[in-house]
Amino acid sequence: MGVDLVAWRNCELQRKLDLEGFLDALMLLRYRDAAAAKLAPDKVATTKLRLKTQASGVLELSFAELSGRCQEFSEAGRRCQECPATAPGAAPGCAAHLAYPLDTAFEEAVFAYFTAELRDPNAVSSWLCETFVAAAPGDTQWHARGAAGAAAERAEPLRAAVEIDGTRFEFDSAQLLDTLFSSAAGEDVPAFGRFWRGFLAHVGAQTDEATSLHEVLRAAQLCVWHCETGAAAKDLPLYVST
Repeated sequence: MGVDLVAWRNCELQRKLDLEGFLDALMLLRYRDAAAAKLAPDKVATTKLRLKTQASGVLELSFAELSGRCQEFSEAGRRCQECPATAPGAAPGCAAHLAYPLDTAFEEAVFAYFTAELRDPNAVSSWLCETFVAAAPGDTQWHARGAAGAAAERAEPLRAAVEIDGTRFEFDSAQLLDTLFSSAAGEDVPAFGRFWRGFLAHVGAQTDEATSLHEVLRAAQLCVWHCETGAAAKDLPLYVST
């Protein structure tokens, strides 16, 4: 479980699979890699995997069948290596995945950056706060803490209050996460691109690869790249799926 972000470039492969099919293909790659890491060599040939997908529902596949489907996707996406979003030898660079739960270090870092930016009423964070964050529901998936499968690791959301142009806003970090990883992020690519560009500059590039922050920085770079390559002008959305 987690958040998937796809920068829609309207390439041949994306058009062929459509959004749900593309997300499923990326999901199958993750299932394959996870199974390969866990299955003992003598179990690979006989183990059946039960996999939940968006486009095809629940699938029961052997590891060989799963690998075959992944190979088909890899072959169909061989031109992904020509895309400027993709690092040499990497999976399609137009997508990023954030695994649940997002850890405490990331939640605290992004909330600290966001609230510090609110000192400037003209900052994009102030606009996000007025338009989305303070108006977000107080019972999102990001508010459910402590249960199995929770979207965030921290025991409780962080809370803050701020006055912007004479109006007081109260909000918490769960509402911020809900805003950053909701469909709104894909509908206003330039605004969210500016936010992530500032966050990238704030935290720098040196992070532990085992943390949510490292995964989020990859997603933030994708959002900024999509914005800077004229996505809004070309009517190319950033899809966010949770």
